[in-house]
Amino acid sequence: MRGYSESDRGAFILTVSNGSSRGGGAPCAGGATLASQNSGVVSFTDSYDDQVTCSWAISCPQRSDHVHVSFASLDVEQDYDFVNVFDGAASMGVSLAQLSGSLDANAGSVYDSSGNSMTIQLTSDESISGDGFELQYSCIGTSAGPSADIALQANGQPTAASESGAGQWFTVQAQQGRSYDIVIALDSLDDSVLELYDTDRSTQLAQNDDVEDSLASAIMDWQCPATGTYYLKVRGYDASSTGTFSITVSPASGGGGGGGGGSSDPCAAPVSVSGAVRRRSLLASGLHSSKSASNNRANRGRSTSMTATKTRRCAAG
Repeated sequence: MRGYSESDRGAFILTVSNGSSRGGGAPCAGGATLASQNSGVVSFTDSYDDQVTCSWAISCPQRSDHVHVSFASLDVEQDYDFVNVFDGAASMGVSLAQLSGSLDANAGSVYDSSGNSMTIQLTSDESISGDGFELQYSCIGTSAGPSADIALQANGQPTAASESGAGQWFTVQAQQGRSYDIVIALDSLDDSVLELYDTDRSTQLAQNDDVEDSLASAIMDWQCPATGTYYLKVRGYDASSTGTFSITVSPASGGGGGGGGGSSDPCAAPVSVSGAVRRRSLLASGLHSSKSASNNRANRGRSTSMTATKTRRCAAG
């Protein structure tokens, strides 16, 4: 890029976009609008100024879609600077989350809108700033092919999302070096199979059909090899199986289980797991119906909890 003549000097703005782009605006000077594509990245990681309000209004091109957002990083001044997530095209919408500090200091990092729009807003006070944040967004619905995976929080907090394809798929954000218990509790589904896949969604890391003496499934004490998004698939043992079940992902309790390689002896003590659950229904067609009205907004601070105890039968002597 150069001036027309060698003596030309001055500032300019360079924009690269596709021909259908309807986005625009400056985030910290009136707000940015992202409305032309089904997916993208908001990278605001080169620090930010004091006393600013910056916003990004994400709208899916198709009204039948909803916005799915996953935060990859967060670094803002704890308790003084905030990244707010609103359901809708303006900051007056219902608050889905108010994030501060780092990702580890917050309960979740994955959020879904109820309609085809979501607003991200960063606010800062008069001193001290951080690096900012980065997130990926995508539009999920009829225009995007299979519907979204159900996003689970690794601390057991349920997250509202859509279902996809045959069987039931879930995603979970896991941290390198941390261990997790993944537990299925059967309801009307009589026999489950649980599969854990790597971040590429194709490499199977673990699988379990029956845990202990039940027909339920569990992968216990799974240690995450690298920070990222991992995939869980729950299906009935038979292709025609239908029914409801609950799934919990929580920090490992130290017990053994199917496919995870726990270190403690289940014959010495029962295995106990606890955490909030999300209740889904698995149908033969791959569709589901929800058995609970839980969602990220309505149940913040009062999520349903479950404690399950499984004891292996051990031979005497």
